[in-house]
Amino acid sequence: MILIESKTLTFDEKNIALTLWNNEYPASIVHATMEAFESYLDSRSETQHYLLYNESKTLVGWAFTYSCDEENWFGLIIHSDFQHKGYGKILIELLKQNNPALSGWVIDHDNSIKADGTHYLTPLHFYLKHQFQLEEKIRLENDHISAVKIRFQK
Repeated sequence: MILIESKTLTFDEKNIALTLWNNEYPASIVHATMEAFESYLDSRSETQHYLLYNESKTLVGWAFTYSCDEENWFGLIIHSDFQHKGYGKILIELLKQNNPALSGWVIDHDNSIKADGTHYLTPLHFYLKHQFQLEEKIRLENDHISAVKIRFQK
């Protein structure tokens, strides 16, 4: 296993991360172009990226943290071929180790559809298992996403 930590992503890493994002997240929040993805990344401050590769040098997961509204936020994506193999645990434990608190949005239903037409399955149980608390009254609701806030505090 290879873990790369970086404040920025190279062009090749951005391409891989964009593909991972667009393949694994619901189609409603894909980035249609590299420019849109770069704009999303550039809008985050104090960003830290974590790229996890397997022994074959295939990207199996990407996590990132950033600062927004005086909170540390995070995103985490595991390639569907590598889910339920412990890679998500490696990344979430690293994020928790490196941050005293983390906030995130998690889709809490299985109604969203990915770009390939399959259902996006909520990872909520994964985060609850890793000591995140559900903030049920704080939701992100718009035309693109319906999600609930989760929070980890040491």
